[in-house]
Amino acid sequence: MRSARSTRTGEAPIYARITVSEQRAEFNINRNVDPENWNTAKGMSKGRSKRDIELNKYLESIRARISEIQRMLDQLQKESQVWSQ
Repeated sequence: MRSARSTRTGEAPIYARITVSEQRAEFNINRNVDPENWNTAKGMSKGRSKRDIELNKYLESIRARISEIQRMLDQLQKESQVWSQ
């Protein structure tokens, strides 16, 4: 979440960060959150509204998809090593 880039409504955009081999990439996930409702340690909204609950589900789906892609890349790397021996 970047509170320095708040919208007119006072909400802050949420960014995802991925680091691979010490190279960082960040991207906006096109969702905003009230900074007062943001739990930095957990990386999710601590609000209880329907919107906050849906946001947390969306964040979890992004985490799951990133993990899935990481597993696929790890598998491809292992297969590549086997073929190159």
